[in-house]
Amino acid sequence: MFRTRSQAAPARNNVLRPIIVHDFALKNSPLVSPEETLRLGRLTIENDAVWRTLDASRSVLRDLPLVSFELNAAPPKVRRERPLMPPDWDTVPSDEEIFFTDDLEAFQTTDLDCLFMLPKRTATMAGVEGEESVSKRAKLIEGSLRDLITPPHILSSPPDAPAQKYRGPVYAKEVPIPIPPNAHPLPTPSPYARRIWAIPLRGRLPWRYATTASILVDSAELPKPPDPGTNEILWSGRAIKAFWAFLLDIRANRVLGPIGLSFNVSLVPTVNSQFGGSYMGFGQAQAISEEPAVPSTASSVAFEYMIPLHQIDHIKVYHDAMNSMELRNVLYAWSYVAESGTKMRLLKGARFVLLDERSQGILVL
Repeated sequence: MFRTRSQAAPARNNVLRPIIVHDFALKNSPLVSPEETLRLGRLTIENDAVWRTLDASRSVLRDLPLVSFELNAAPPKVRRERPLMPPDWDTVPSDEEIFFTDDLEAFQTTDLDCLFMLPKRTATMAGVEGEESVSKRAKLIEGSLRDLITPPHILSSPPDAPAQKYRGPVYAKEVPIPIPPNAHPLPTPSPYARRIWAIPLRGRLPWRYATTASILVDSAELPKPPDPGTNEILWSGRAIKAFWAFLLDIRANRVLGPIGLSFNVSLVPTVNSQFGGSYMGFGQAQAISEEPAVPSTASSVAFEYMIPLHQIDHIKVYHDAMNSMELRNVLYAWSYVAESGTKMRLLKGARFVLLDERSQGILVL
């Protein structure tokens, strides 16, 4: 609301001229008397105050975020000491426009071919005396293992074998490596639960830190247990037959409860292989000496050379879950006797994989 009061006010040169005083006030503001309003108007004129008409543009209220950005801002202007004027044709260049090559910095080449120029390898001849000859690489079996042992290749658990706890020692030579989402120690299994020990014959089980295996062509050649540098078992055909016969005896004795066996043959076609490259070209590539001494977990998801289990030649030993660690110790204690009478612990230092009823990994031990 506003109130208007008018009165003649003195102007310059003592000429009276009328003035109109507009008093703008809020509704709830205190009332000002008309005399006071006119007095304030006269004071304004006497002080020679100048009223200017402001730009009556509507102010727009905007809800701006906490951080604002100005897009398409005008670039800053660059000051020049003198205007840029192109010289006339045939004008003699000034000293500032003349450059000498001797004053330039040395050029840095970008030709990187020198990095790929490797020195040629020269073969060194072994001496006749005092030096050992280079050992010949072992030949490995690359064909199918279907005819390696006598069928049947699948033996189910005896139905009349009682489920009983084996009172023998448990395996405690290595620290178990749980496979996620499992954690160590494992919970106590159900008395009716079944588990599987997967033992590689050729290839690499699809879990990190598990032992790999290869098979020699010559059965007369001595097999080799895994060493810390390769974590690979070097089987022979005769050693596999002896180990299968040992498992058949365990199944027949029924001391460890109902035992089932399966000799799983891979359907993968034959590939070139050699000792140190092993089956499917892996073998010694898994040098566990570079891994932590006691790994926390073993994951098949992050395994660089993950191959499905059915594509690996291996043996499965089905057993009661309550006897898993006892059976693992029996496998560790097995010894192979060669034709020459040499006795060796072929599975000493090996790491097998414990599976559940669905062949899902539980731990590596």
